[in-house]
Amino acid sequence: MQVSIIIPCFNEASRLATTFQKLVEYENGTKHTLQFVFVNDGSTDNTYEAIKWLVKTLESPTRIISYPKNKGKGFAVKTGLIESDHDHKLVLDADLSISIENLDKVPIKDGYYIVKGRRKYTNLPITRRVLGIGWHGLTRLLTDMTYDSQSPFSFMRLPNAFFKLLTCDGFSFDVEILMLAKKLHYPIEEIDVDYDFHSGSKVTFKKTIAMTKELLKLKLR
Repeated sequence: MQVSIIIPCFNEASRLATTFQKLVEYENGTKHTLQFVFVNDGSTDNTYEAIKWLVKTLESPTRIISYPKNKGKGFAVKTGLIESDHDHKLVLDADLSISIENLDKVPIKDGYYIVKGRRKYTNLPITRRVLGIGWHGLTRLLTDMTYDSQSPFSFMRLPNAFFKLLTCDGFSFDVEILMLAKKLHYPIEEIDVDYDFHSGSKVTFKKTIAMTKELLKLKLR
C-alpha cells in the first residue's frame, strides 16, 4: 500500500529527534510504500531547521511545506492532505502520541472511507480527561456522532476534491472531516489505539473555547 504520512508541526523542535527515530524504525520494518509530508505551521522556534536536518535520516520520499505565519492545525492538515501524493493518507501528531505502527491495524478496502483511532488512555492527566469528556459530550450533542473525533490518528482514502471543501483552520478540523464524510455517505470506522500523552500539548482551555465556537459554526452552516 502507498501511504502519505501527514505531520503538522508547530513549535515541535524539541520533540522531533525522537519522532524521526520512531519513523525510521517503522520505515525500516514496513512493507508499505511511504511518503512523509511535514507541514511547518509558522513555527517560531527551530522546527523548520530541525525538519530539514532530520529528513536526511529517512529513505522514503519527503516533502516539507512551510509558511511564515501560524494559520492553525486545521489549515496545516488540509494543506498536507491536498499536497500529498498517495491516495491513502494518514494524519499523525508530531509527537506520535499515537504510534505510526497502528497503520498496520487499518483494514484496507476499495473505495473511499475513513478509519479513526479510538484512544485507550494510559497516562492522561485529569484536567485533559475532563476536557476530553466535555468535548466528546458537546460533539455528540451537536452532531450526533460518537467518534473519538480529536484522536490524532486519521487514515483516509478520499478524493482530493473532498479536502478542498474543508474550511476549519483550527482544532475542530477533525469534526468537520467526519461531518462532511457522513453527509457524503463515506464509511467511517474506528480501531482501538494506545494513546501516550506527552506534556506540551497545544490544546488549552482557551483553545477549547475557540474549538467550541468553530463547532457551533459547523453545526449552523
